[in-house]
Amino acid sequence: MKQFFLWVTILLVLAVPGSAQTGPSRSLSEVKTIYVLPMSSGMDQYLASRITRGHVLQVVADPEKADAILTDHLGAAFEDSLKELYPELKPATEKPDAKAEKTAGKAGEKTADKAAEKTADKAAEKSEIKPAEKVAGKEADKAATGDRGAGASFDLKPVGAERGRPSTRARGTLFLVKRGSWEVLWSAYREPRARQGKELDRTAGELVNELKASLKPASATTPVDK
Repeated sequence: MKQFFLWVTILLVLAVPGSAQTGPSRSLSEVKTIYVLPMSSGMDQYLASRITRGHVLQVVADPEKADAILTDHLGAAFEDSLKELYPELKPATEKPDAKAEKTAGKAGEKTADKAAEKTADKAAEKSEIKPAEKVAGKEADKAATGDRGAGASFDLKPVGAERGRPSTRARGTLFLVKRGSWEVLWSAYREPRARQGKELDRTAGELVNELKASLKPASATTPVDK
């Protein structure tokens, strides 16, 4: 009796749609065209060549025609690249209303008037200083400068200030990002053993094979040329 209920449960699970996925996700299967961002060591060129030769997806040179973006990094640098490709992603600058402009203009005029008054007061105070007091002040300045010596003009630089910023780009990573929703549809990792043409092309072929396997069911997948 227990075995009967067990078999019934298994049949019910298999009968539920989507319980066993043999193909790609719907979002990934909708991708037909991709735009490849520049990558380190020119890997973007090898990937574009492999994708085109294997008829995996359509590589486009115009990002406006792309369904997804292929990149080797995410984060702030990737977001900056998206803003350059798609200017509509940049935040719009709000213009101040007329009242705010008038208020700012009046505040600026008051500030300018106060600054002019202070300048006039300082000029009047300087004109009242006697020549003898000016000479005494100069002598005191010279004495103070002589005490400090040459060390007064020495500037200290923070340690490591001239060092470049560390790179946040990981080698060997690859991401397929859907345009519009900006969700990562697919990712892979395959770092080449050497940064040379043949090795980069071989690694690109392996990555494209993984992408092709994710786009199509396993039974219908054939690897791209090696």
